[in-house]
Amino acid sequence: MHVNTLSVLSLVGLVPLAAARLSGSVGPLTSASAKAATKTCNVLDYGAAADKTTDLGAPLASAFADCKTGGLVYVPPGDYALESWAQLSGGKAWALQIDGTIYRTGTDGGNMIFIEHSSDFELFSSTSSGAMQGLGYEFHADDNWSGPRLLRLYDVSDFALHDFILVDSPSFHLSLDTCSNGEVYNMAIRGGNHGALDGVDVWSTNIWIHDVEVTNKDECVTVKSPAQNILVENIYCNWSGGCGMGSLGADTNISDITYRNVYTWNSNQMMLIKSNGGSGTVSNVVLENFIGHGNAYSLDIDSAWSSMSKQSGDGVELSNFTIRNWKGTEANGAERGPVKIICPNGAPCYEMYIEDFAMWTEEGDEQWYTCQSAFGSGFCLESGSDYTSYEATTSTATSAPSGYSAPTMASDLTRDFGSTVSIPIPTIPTSFYPGATPYSALMGAQSSASANVRAVAFSTSAVVSRAGSSSRPAQTVSSSTKPTTAAAGSTTGPTAAAAEGFTFFSDNQSPTPCSISMASPHAVDSPPDGTGVIKLDPWLEPFRDALRERFALVEGWIKTINDTEGGLDQFSRGYEKFGLNANANGDITYREWAPNAVQASLVGEFNNWDVEAHPMTKNDFGVWELTIPAKDGAPAIPHDSKIKVPNPSPSLYKEAHQLSHQITMVIPSGERIYRMPAWIKRAVQDLSVSPTYDSVFWNPPADQKYHFQHARPKKPQSLRIYEAHVGISSPETRVATYKEFTATMLPRIQYLGYNAIQLMAVMEHAYYASFGYQVNNFFAASSRYGTPEDLKELVDTAHKMGLVVLLDVVHSHASKNVLDGLNMFDGTDHLYFHEGAKGRHDLWDSRLFNYGNHEVLRFLLSNLRFWMEEYGFDGFRFDGVTSMLYTHHGIGTGFSGGYHEYFGPAVDAEGVMYLTLANEMLHALYPDCITVAEDVSGMPALCLPHALGGVGFDYRLGMAIPDMYIKLLKEKSDDEWDMGNLAFTLTNRRYGEKTIAYAESHDQALVGDKTLMMWLCDKEMYTNMSVLTELTPTIARGMSLHKMIRLVTHALGGEGYLNFEGNEFGHPEWLDFPRAGNNNSFWYARRQLNLTEDHLLRYGQLNEFDRGMQHAEAKYGWLHAPPAYISLKHEVDKVLVFERAGLLWVFNFHPTESFTDYRVGVDVAGTYRIVLDTDDEAFGGFGRNRKDTRFFTTDLEWNGRKNYVQVYLPSRTALVFALEETL
Repeated sequence: MHVNTLSVLSLVGLVPLAAARLSGSVGPLTSASAKAATKTCNVLDYGAAADKTTDLGAPLASAFADCKTGGLVYVPPGDYALESWAQLSGGKAWALQIDGTIYRTGTDGGNMIFIEHSSDFELFSSTSSGAMQGLGYEFHADDNWSGPRLLRLYDVSDFALHDFILVDSPSFHLSLDTCSNGEVYNMAIRGGNHGALDGVDVWSTNIWIHDVEVTNKDECVTVKSPAQNILVENIYCNWSGGCGMGSLGADTNISDITYRNVYTWNSNQMMLIKSNGGSGTVSNVVLENFIGHGNAYSLDIDSAWSSMSKQSGDGVELSNFTIRNWKGTEANGAERGPVKIICPNGAPCYEMYIEDFAMWTEEGDEQWYTCQSAFGSGFCLESGSDYTSYEATTSTATSAPSGYSAPTMASDLTRDFGSTVSIPIPTIPTSFYPGATPYSALMGAQSSASANVRAVAFSTSAVVSRAGSSSRPAQTVSSSTKPTTAAAGSTTGPTAAAAEGFTFFSDNQSPTPCSISMASPHAVDSPPDGTGVIKLDPWLEPFRDALRERFALVEGWIKTINDTEGGLDQFSRGYEKFGLNANANGDITYREWAPNAVQASLVGEFNNWDVEAHPMTKNDFGVWELTIPAKDGAPAIPHDSKIKVPNPSPSLYKEAHQLSHQITMVIPSGERIYRMPAWIKRAVQDLSVSPTYDSVFWNPPADQKYHFQHARPKKPQSLRIYEAHVGISSPETRVATYKEFTATMLPRIQYLGYNAIQLMAVMEHAYYASFGYQVNNFFAASSRYGTPEDLKELVDTAHKMGLVVLLDVVHSHASKNVLDGLNMFDGTDHLYFHEGAKGRHDLWDSRLFNYGNHEVLRFLLSNLRFWMEEYGFDGFRFDGVTSMLYTHHGIGTGFSGGYHEYFGPAVDAEGVMYLTLANEMLHALYPDCITVAEDVSGMPALCLPHALGGVGFDYRLGMAIPDMYIKLLKEKSDDEWDMGNLAFTLTNRRYGEKTIAYAESHDQALVGDKTLMMWLCDKEMYTNMSVLTELTPTIARGMSLHKMIRLVTHALGGEGYLNFEGNEFGHPEWLDFPRAGNNNSFWYARRQLNLTEDHLLRYGQLNEFDRGMQHAEAKYGWLHAPPAYISLKHEVDKVLVFERAGLLWVFNFHPTESFTDYRVGVDVAGTYRIVLDTDDEAFGGFGRNRKDTRFFTTDLEWNGRKNYVQVYLPSRTALVFALEETL
């Protein structure tokens, strides 16, 4: 992770005499992922507990002892108590990953975590939310300022500290003492409003500190003596003490220091260098690109610092300073002027250069400049080379300098934090200086509590340090790799600007049109071994061999299938050979794979249950075959006749099913077993006889077959998915049908503006309450809803309406049923499944496929092909992909985000192989086929082509998004909503891998959970949704936030959008299918769609908003536009502003505050009009903005954009603006 020395020189852009630079590379020598692959020491395995009570000190020390010489110490998410401090000494090639929050419970002084005598070290949080909470206010309330520091590094070399949060230290927050070759970045530090609570103190050599926010009332980032070759940049001093050097005392030795891109808001000073007496030197210093507002001082160099005791010596000599490009305002320029350089008379300052310095006072109309014994050029500095001391002189300016106007930051605090009250843990910001792109995106996180796993999305940057770091790829910081292609003034844009860069879109780090030079994943020149993805994501470099093995496994199977089956095309037509198939002459051929059987025959009414009448023959591959000749030119087995019985006794079965048939087999033990054909294309259930399904031979005459009349629609550029379940698609308490769905739901979906339907629970499942996820018969469309021909009509009618239809396919597991499923099909437990415990899913109580078996691959690939060919589906949502990718199936596994978790023994190589084969086959045969993965682990390259080393999906589900909303609604009041975290979660996704965003899906509608509308309105949904009743505060809030949540998700969350049936209008109840626990009631197994048709209810207003949103996307196409440019995330105003697809989006989440003439930055000048308003009266709002209002831009930079408009922004509303000429 090292940075090249010369590159920093070019980055800083030095003037003569100011040669501040790094002296060598910085960062760890070994990536954290490589360390974790060597050994991972989880503190939970050493006695830690995330209960905020158990002392973490001893477990942390024990874990360190085991991993200190080449490993990763891991603190998982959760709350931990630290009572005894952790002194971790002597580590080499190790990392400390803290994804939890560590709370101080001890009361000693010293350092809570002390890392010393270490090399090749990295401390980070893979979620960017790991933190230490010092609870310093408990000390400070007793006027105790001598409590412990939070984190101290001593004698540590080749290290990085990043993506971590430090809060409310009793003393200093972070100290770097006698360290070397280190990097600190992506941090937030929050401290109290008092001295002695420094943010970052560094007295070390060759250190790069960047992209850090500090809030406190003492130094923000301070260089102390001795220190050499320190680069400090992209620093956000947000209501803090400002940056500084000192206190300087005897034998000061500081040289080659650069501060650049420093933004200071409401602080003591922008830059302070303080001393009182002392000796030694400070030389070769650059203070460049400073912006400040509301600070007491701007540049404050004071050699007579009154609060510092006099040190021995004539003073510290300052020389060779370049101070340039400062702008902004100070609080009172006459009281405390913008330039104060008081040098010691015994050691005058010389070669001090001030240029491009434009500061002006916020109070009054004059400001002062004061210099003493200071020589150079600019303002009150005296020229000359004899450097004779002189007393302080002051000059006065009475007019503002040109160019002093400077932007503010969206996250500027409106107040500081007191020293005697608790300080909340913040979110790390994603912008630290106006117009400067952070050097690396936050590592970030995606999680899905419902799946009991955590997925961490890593981010990368082309501006990097040492090769192989866990945080970024191997390049150097230089003018050629720095992301200079971002638009001027941009506070966004991916941090990878090189053509081969790769990044996650994290918050406002999203590219804007024409501002990013980044290779498309599909345009990468890929080597033929599956390692092309490394060009996109260099973090994968340590796993090059694993990628090759993964690729080779897939290629090996493709070769085998080509050699033995004639290719994937023929191989995936298994349904034409296996099962029962009628030939053109009326003969019926039946084939079944059952290698364990020693005899097999087809029996039933047609042969008077004679097991000897129609025996089957077995080939060398365990496949049994039988051909039954036609009778009088007609099939011997009539259409729609049953061919499987639930009871092995023919005499009992014949009484109930006169036309039943089945396969019967004798297994090696001599037992005769009866099974339903595995490839059966129709299955029916008669609960009056048995809950077990019967197989049916479906072979309708030509005049009864449904014939498709409409071509498949083209793959949509923007995918707007309506997730639906046929059986619940009626307000009546019964199972709805395919025909009813065709007649009522398809027009509704088309009216709303969706262009895709995702059908759940179509594959036949015996247990209705399983929501279709316990599949028994993989080739049979559920008979509950009607016939196969009815389903074909549904799909064809959808195509006529321009709707693509996706099938929710379940290949991650199967029902454990024996008589009407695949389990124990030939008497063994391992025909289609793994043997023993490996073949069982403990949580789902189901069977797990053996993806490495030739015939299982035939079965599953043919199953996909069958649904595409026979029913005309346009693609699939693959359910439970996480279970298929990993041998642990995600059970009890928290993904820390380390790339080692995506490789190695925990990965099911055969599961990955099958999914890749499935995507290869589907996309080769059906170029417009759409595949969507339900994965919560964050598997890299899941949605990249196989040729690059990917798995080949088109989209992945953004599963962290609904979890975020539930957490907000359950745990936070409206005024506690974090705009930065909201934007971060919505935009945190891998570059080049498309995401389907959704606020809620069927998961949130199930019994035991609540829909968003239920969380928002609860019981008032039953009493106060009538327009004839007063609009209560609860309903007003609920409707407003329901619309805003869906809109911001639609706009920011991904490249596709999904809504579950009924949620678009705030369906008032959950889903609970008939089961024993609810007396088999259908009351909650329905959708009350009629609610939108009653004009006296407010549900129709929510329905109309959803329609307006979908149709707006259809017109402007933001889902297939580049990701959004976020220009404002105001935590106090609760305002979020961004641009996407040429539209300007403004969200005011504030529960009570409305804003008039609110300035909103926008890049493109012109006249704007409102195209979507959540407050529209037609959508149940108050209509506080007129639709015909025209908004004119002002040519003045605002929030990093070239122009601004002023808008009226009512509370809890969102507005979408478009240029007038686009209407």
